[in-house]
Amino acid sequence: MQSNLIEQGFDLMLFGMGTVFVFLLLLVAVTVCMSKMINHWYPEEKDFVEIVAEQPPVDPHIASVIQVAIDLYRAR
Repeated sequence: MQSNLIEQGFDLMLFGMGTVFVFLLLLVAVTVCMSKMINHWYPEEKDFVEIVAEQPPVDPHIASVIQVAIDLYRAR
């Protein structure tokens, strides 16, 4: 009796794990197919416009104050 229950439990475990494995394989396959279809119908545009914002020059006095602060921090 005990071995029969173990066999049934093992069969049920294999059936459940097999079902999950097949479902995940189908999910991956469908996701890959949908991704390929979307990329085929709506390809990414290759033209990129790089926007560079002009930065105002740093005042030399402010730059020297920042440098002194960095030097004091490192000297600790």
